Order: sequence, then C-alpha cells, then structure tokens
Amino acid sequence: MRGGRHRIEHVELLQDRDVARFAELDVVASMQPTHMDWTLPDHTDNWSTRIGAERCGRAWRYRDILAAGGHVALGSDWPIAAFDPREIMAGARLRRPVAEPDRAPVLPEQALSAQQVLAGYTTEAAYGAGEEEVAGRVRVGMRADLAVFDGDPRTCAPDELPDLGVACTIVGGRIVHEAL
Repeated sequence: MRGGRHRIEHVELLQDRDVARFAELDVVASMQPTHMDWTLPDHTDNWSTRIGAERCGRAWRYRDILAAGGHVALGSDWPIAAFDPREIMAGARLRRPVAEPDRAPVLPEQALSAQQVLAGYTTEAAYGAGEEEVAGRVRVGMRADLAVFDGDPRTCAPDELPDLGVACTIVGGRIVHEAL
C-alpha cells in the first residue's frame, strides 16, 4: 500500500474505549515520547493541570495500543522537540527524560521494550506511511534509509542509548555519514 494509512498524530490522551479501535480500524497511533519530558509524575506540570488529574492516568498509552493489536509509530515532533532518536527511544523505555535519572517515570506500566521502540521507528513507521513493502526493514530490495550505531540499541541500558555513537548513516542506499 503506497500513500499512507490513516493515522492520528500526537495521541497523548486516550479513553479506554478507544484503545482497541486503533487495531479495529487499522489506524496508526503516531506518538512522540519526547512530549512526556514536560509531564511530571505528580501532575503539577502545565499539561497535567490543564487536562485534570482524572485524565492524567490515560496519557501516552503506547503499550495498551500495542497489546490491543494496534500499530504505534514513534517520532520526534521536530522542530518542536528534540529529534535525536537515541534520546527518544530511551524516553519511551524509561517514561522520563534520559538526562534526569532521579526523576520518577510517568505511568511506567506504559513503557515499551527495546524491541517495541525499535519497531516504532522502523517497521511501524513504514507501516504508517504505507511503505512496509519497500521500507522499515534491512532486506534486499528495501529502500536503505538507516543509521548504524556502534552498539546494539536493543541490549544497551536505556540511559546509555544517547551515548551510542553513530557509525554510519545511509539514505537511499548511499552512505551520507561515516564516523572517522
């Protein structure tokens, strides 16, 4: 399918009855984990006070959508928020800013695994764009747009993700960055 699928951007707040609808309707939840950086677990931040304490418990429900069979594509919301995928992948696993190890996580039960986070940036993002037949995987015949880290983002601790070096970046099958 080329041309994209229906998707909802900035799925920050979701009622229980709507979680399963993402899978039922094949609508992709496009989520930006960096938005949690501005949310505090005690709900004293601006976003939480505006939506109210009762609704704060239904925020950024990545894991619930995936558990219901839905698709979650991850991104940065650049230029509004930081765009480094290493920090965003760490935040989706930690449910707090990576640079704040003493800060409690926001709804830690919604944290994603390392594999789910990597899928959110690759196969799930390609699915959301309707490009799962040509992108999102390292495979012969697929478009080669990828970054090669000098460590495995699936096995390193989330707090260490931002420190993984970028060994190489490939766009359209061409190396556009190579570490010295």
